[in-house]
Amino acid sequence: MKHAIIASWLLCAIASGLTHAQDPCVPQRIEPPVGTPPEKFGSMVATNDQYWFVADAAAQTLCPGSTFACSTGAVHVYELVDGQLEFTQTLVPPDIGLGDNYGYGMAAYGNRLIIGAPKHTVPGGVPLRGLLYDYGFDGTRWVETARIEPPAEVQADFGKRVVLHGDSMIVWNQVTRPDAVYAYRLVAGEWAHVQTLSPGPEAFAWDYGRRMVMDDDWLFVAAPDDDTITAGGGSVFIYQREGDGTFTFFQKVMADFFGRFGTDIAYNGRSLLVGVPAYAPEHRSQGGIFAYWFDGEAWVLDQRITLNDARRNDGFGWRVLVDGGVMLGRADFRLAPEGRGAVFQFEQRADGTWREVRRLVPNPLDRTGNFGFDMVIDGGLALVASLDEVTSSGDADGAAYLFDLSCNPCPADLDADGELTIFDFLAFFNAFDAGRSEADLDGDGEFTIFDFLAFQTAFDAGCG
Repeated sequence: MKHAIIASWLLCAIASGLTHAQDPCVPQRIEPPVGTPPEKFGSMVATNDQYWFVADAAAQTLCPGSTFACSTGAVHVYELVDGQLEFTQTLVPPDIGLGDNYGYGMAAYGNRLIIGAPKHTVPGGVPLRGLLYDYGFDGTRWVETARIEPPAEVQADFGKRVVLHGDSMIVWNQVTRPDAVYAYRLVAGEWAHVQTLSPGPEAFAWDYGRRMVMDDDWLFVAAPDDDTITAGGGSVFIYQREGDGTFTFFQKVMADFFGRFGTDIAYNGRSLLVGVPAYAPEHRSQGGIFAYWFDGEAWVLDQRITLNDARRNDGFGWRVLVDGGVMLGRADFRLAPEGRGAVFQFEQRADGTWREVRRLVPNPLDRTGNFGFDMVIDGGLALVASLDEVTSSGDADGAAYLFDLSCNPCPADLDADGELTIFDFLAFFNAFDAGRSEADLDGDGEFTIFDFLAFQTAFDAGCG
């Protein structure tokens, strides 16, 4: 009887007509602030929840001892006020130099901000070795508190990637041979180098450390060019975090096909998400994201996530971010009205699997940039950089967009294809029958006729 009632309702609902889904969720658009001539606004972004940081690694600033601006880099600070970002400060070191790439590496945690300048030359030192700047929040502004110079064996690009969690920091510099990353621990207020991690002497140009994720228990280090099994296969090295600030190797997960497995990685305490942009289950280089979970003994593959409308050469999985049960994945080569790159939002079901929800759409669409070049997600908000986007000045200086990820532009578009069709009715029917959360549209924790009525209401309204 239950299925007969549902089938009758479904036929009546279909007869009421199909409509097009519209997105009412308009993000905040942020252009480079006045006062620092921009070049690459959005080359990197970071947040500590309250403050959000946007780097321009080629911004024009006044070089020391010169009356002319030169391309040095800068980091712009924004405060989150009532759900909107307000510009508060621009960070530029007093000894900045031409081509320092200040802001190319950046990480924030609590009241600490680490900014890398991987092309900086310490006076009297080896050129282009790099430097890290440590900032603290004094209650009003972010101020420099310390600097971290590279270990002796590092000859270039120190600070090109940084991750920070608690009293631990991991730094990548790209050109160490063999590949390596450097672990630091905060001891008596100063950063001490406690360990050098490397996959071994055979790891030459594996890009080990290009992406890293750390929490209280684990450190994940990606090596997307690991060729142990096949060229461009890729891998992720998994380490356990010890109480003394060091890390112990635990496991390596990898691909046995050309996939650039580990081009990006993310972790939410439950799922380890690995970007595999060259994955090709149906189309060449359509890409995917592989989800792993820890079964108490080992990390095991749980799901291969692909886009609903996967296309050839999408490169999906080039960027992956996660915060709680919300994930963002970028299709690096997808061409969209906003330019190159498309960013898709997913939600995690109660059983741990991931479902595509929507594509993040900037506003307006008449500008062309590299959308999703860098992203950060926290507290249900996402800041998405659009590198080289044309701004109101008419120049391709870049922009960024703040999205509210809790905004559901179309709860009836269950197949997330941007259209309300018969397939959404079928998706709702299947979800309701299986007792999945996306069918509980009235949010009462039960599956009743009221969920059907809520779905019908949303469908008829066109989600506008």
